[in-house]
Amino acid sequence: MNTALTLSGLGSPQITLTNQARSTRDALLVEAGECQMLEDQLDADAAAELLKRLKGWTRQVEAGRTTVKAPVLELTRKIDGLAAELVAQVEAQSHRISRMLGEWQAAERRKADEALREQRRKEEELRQAAAAQMAAAEIETDSTAQAEQRKAEISQQYQQQVAEGRQAIVATAAPRIAGTGVREDWKFEVTDIRALYQAHPELVILEPNNAAIRAIVKHNRQIPGLRIWKEASTIIRD
Repeated sequence: MNTALTLSGLGSPQITLTNQARSTRDALLVEAGECQMLEDQLDADAAAELLKRLKGWTRQVEAGRTTVKAPVLELTRKIDGLAAELVAQVEAQSHRISRMLGEWQAAERRKADEALREQRRKEEELRQAAAAQMAAAEIETDSTAQAEQRKAEISQQYQQQVAEGRQAIVATAAPRIAGTGVREDWKFEVTDIRALYQAHPELVILEPNNAAIRAIVKHNRQIPGLRIWKEASTIIRD
């Protein structure tokens, strides 16, 4: 497989859980499952001690996870960094040429559309002129046969002029570039989000500021749009 990046010296790492870790977890779960009701201070003290051990074991596992994961994260960052460095300038040139080519193709398409509109306008003028000439032929000719012959000549001339005009459009149209297409995307920049919200609130996403809410509800709990309540939980101090 052709690739720009290679990974060497990694070997075949295996991530496993130790038997001791599994045993400790299972023992803690058994103890936690037996803690269902607190009837006196002794039960509360035992529950607090159990909670302390549960939290301590969780923190120990988290510390181990962070330690084991650190080299992998560093390796991932290096891979991403090298790949980004390798393609950064190429991507920039790709975007530049894509925009340049897209603008040229879009301009050519606009010219073709304008030429088509102009051709349709000319065809309408030719049609009206041919209709006027046919009407005059019926008046100016001496017989019906002559009038019909003249009208046929006018119709043939009209069809030929239309065909020549359309052939000219085809001949001057820019050739299509194989394997490419033009996609025009609307871009935007928000210059005044308040004005945007006032004009079209559906175009702005409102999200609660959780940190600010937690700070203000400590001394103000009459805030429209909020349901505020307290929950008690025991924390373990180190």
